[in-house]
Amino acid sequence: GKMRLPLISLNGVGESAAESIAEAMASGEIFSQLDLIARAKVSKTVLAKLAETGALGSMPETNQLSFF
Repeated sequence: GKMRLPLISLNGVGESAAESIAEAMASGEIFSQLDLIARAKVSKTVLAKLAETGALGSMPETNQLSFF
């Protein structure tokens, strides 16, 4: 019952960044925020905007596991 807006509708996320993110997601699971930056080649500014709006959900910052 929720609406999902396109990434391009977020202020600060341009069309090329939105397309890069979509392509990275289509190529396989993204495990962390750093993985998203590396695979989609988006800036930390774009990542911060996605985090600010809740688009990343509970995605961890790195691929490393914490045992504590």
